[in-house]
Amino acid sequence: MEKKATRRVPWLVWMLARFLAAVGLVSRSSRFSWMTRGRCSSPRRLPKVKDSDLDLVQMGRESELREWKAKLRRDLYVLRLIKGCLAVSAVGLVVGGLYVYRQGFGNYRRLCPKQRSYTETLAGNGFMTPYEPYIGAFTELMSGHGGRDATQDPETGLNVRRLQHTCAEALKFEQVGLLFLTHEPVKNEAAWRKWFEGARGRIPFGHGRLGKCLNGIGAGGNPVDLMDMSGLMGACGVDQEAANPIESQFLFDVWVHLKKGEDSKMFRGSIFESSLIPDQYRVDSTWGGHSLIDATRVLFAAALANPFVSKMVLVSDSDVPLYGPLMVYKQLLSEPKSRVNACNTTTGWDRDLYRLRHDFIEEGISEELWRKSWQWTALERRHVHLVVQDTYVDEIFRSLCRPRWDAEWCDFRVCYSDEHYIPTLLAKHGLDHETDCSGELTDRDWSRVAPTSAHPYEYKANDISEELFESLRHPERKGCEQAMEIQSGLSGHFTTADRLVAKASQGRAWRPSEGGRVDTCQLVRDVTFNRIPSYLPLNSRCPLLARKFSRETADLVDALAGWMYGEVGRVDVP
Repeated sequence: MEKKATRRVPWLVWMLARFLAAVGLVSRSSRFSWMTRGRCSSPRRLPKVKDSDLDLVQMGRESELREWKAKLRRDLYVLRLIKGCLAVSAVGLVVGGLYVYRQGFGNYRRLCPKQRSYTETLAGNGFMTPYEPYIGAFTELMSGHGGRDATQDPETGLNVRRLQHTCAEALKFEQVGLLFLTHEPVKNEAAWRKWFEGARGRIPFGHGRLGKCLNGIGAGGNPVDLMDMSGLMGACGVDQEAANPIESQFLFDVWVHLKKGEDSKMFRGSIFESSLIPDQYRVDSTWGGHSLIDATRVLFAAALANPFVSKMVLVSDSDVPLYGPLMVYKQLLSEPKSRVNACNTTTGWDRDLYRLRHDFIEEGISEELWRKSWQWTALERRHVHLVVQDTYVDEIFRSLCRPRWDAEWCDFRVCYSDEHYIPTLLAKHGLDHETDCSGELTDRDWSRVAPTSAHPYEYKANDISEELFESLRHPERKGCEQAMEIQSGLSGHFTTADRLVAKASQGRAWRPSEGGRVDTCQLVRDVTFNRIPSYLPLNSRCPLLARKFSRETADLVDALAGWMYGEVGRVDVP
């Protein structure tokens, strides 16, 4: 160390001087010789005049000698020009390297402070957490600004949404939240329209008041539950000719988050128009950024406002269902775990540990807690509550997880919150055992894109066929083989209000002495003929949706919808 300190000039300057001397722009005997003193070889020697030149003069060949020397001078000029370009390039590289060193490392802590207050960071993004205010706001909107019969703002369409929940409230059955995260209209809306047609007016037997009656049949009990048929028709009766099937079904609570600032008119006339999150609650979300988690939380808050939603599913605008609505509903509610991979024991699963930086570890996110899963998940209500109310893990990811070079932070990050935040949060709270350790809700094809691609393959028109959708269901996986047979036998698991009223008027359930009310459990026994419909659930590794389908595939997917979803709109109900 002491020897280096006694040098007159830094080694980098010395190397530059040696290079300039080598290319001939600086003489070794010039005023720069002090830089290379003791480091150069013997003094430069001048070339001697060759005898051959004198011989040429004596032989009278002066013209040949002049031509040869002119050519030599031209070659020397070219050589000096090349040397000059090399010298300029070297100087540029040295100066640039010094600048980058100084800006990127030398003054790192002065120019790029890593420590920022959480409040300042959130304020700069325009959103604060936790999201309890959103839950309260949506609850107020959906209940009519404090009164069930109050008039809603027609721009939000939430007055219609309130009618969707009256049936679930009357019969106390569970619903599934379908939460679309998009920046443009849903690409295959025609197929989704037919899909929701299959759920029009359907009421599930296995949940709520009707489910308790079925459980009573199995236990030999005789529960008493009287129900007013006129009230049932008012809550669960639907117009079979209504234009929008979403507004005539009770199994799914549908919400759509469009990027903040985008024109909602692009959804005008769409079946999803009344499901749009009002603009004042939307997030200016960007691909790969933590703002996607903010937008997801807004969707979660909207679904949590409905107390009957027990499972919440994130869906993209390029998704297509692989099964009918009755199958998706029954399968999701039969699964006790969330479809997300919050485990670190999944065979062959890459958690992308290279994205885990030392600052994550310093904040308490260790290698044992780092998780990765697909963005499109299906979460239990208790897990959604945790995501919405979290501040600690959200603060860490918001400040440290970034997918690109950030000039303000002077750092490059390869980290995507939408893949890591939710599974890591669940693992942090010790809930990894409450997930299915696979997260295979949505199928996607990575085999036809480059290994460095950020997006899966997008299906084209010539890819669409029955064989494609058969393969996307993965019948080769254990527990997925009998999926289509199970779907074809689901009619006994659902009924309609019209069917219940018709059966009550001609059966033993009618109770004139009780003001014309109906014995609900007797009605269920009459409808089901005292048989309890059984359902053998699929393996959680069987995907229920698939992506990515482009807009050009819409007509072809729509043409296959009847085959995929089991003759949409014609499923017989008891």
